[in-house]
Amino acid sequence: MDDFAPSLDALKDRAEALYVCSDPLITTNRVRLITSALGVRLPTIHGFREFVEAGGLMSYGPNFLAAVSLQLGYFLAILMRLVSTRYLRRDPE
Repeated sequence: MDDFAPSLDALKDRAEALYVCSDPLITTNRVRLITSALGVRLPTIHGFREFVEAGGLMSYGPNFLAAVSLQLGYFLAILMRLVSTRYLRRDPE
């Protein structure tokens, strides 16, 4: 991943910003990529919040943790409703 610096140096006079597509290689090396981009004064735009936390300029993607926790809460509420009605119901004897 030492190819970031020369590649970004070649872009600094031709681009005003860098949109970073996310994949496992880029995500793993996000700090190195962002540091190299900052070295040539090239702002970076990302799809995930973790890149901004590592020093990127901005992200525009969804907050996956909030979305997953909202879905989890919804399904837990359904499960609790089903369980409580099953155990609270009494069969006449």
